[in-house]
Amino acid sequence: MSLIELTIDDIFEITARGYVLTCVINNPNSTIKIGDTLRNRENVTQEIQIKGIEMINYGSNFKNRRLDRIGILVEISDEEALEIKGKTLIVLN
Repeated sequence: MSLIELTIDDIFEITARGYVLTCVINNPNSTIKIGDTLRNRENVTQEIQIKGIEMINYGSNFKNRRLDRIGILVEISDEEALEIKGKTLIVLN
């Protein structure tokens, strides 16, 4: 099993639901599931549980969508959200 890494591109908040981390996955053929845990590569004590997963920006151009771009719904603090952009997370499943 290869290491699954996600690089966080952007973050936005959905009121009363949590934050969505838009990210690029190093291997789009990897399996990531709701309930898996993400660990910050720089701060290994920080663990974040995946609450939801979605494909990003497929719209009318579904055929040409990027499989390496996903959105992950998580519950993190406002401070964590500010600090996590641009970081690399590792998937623990």
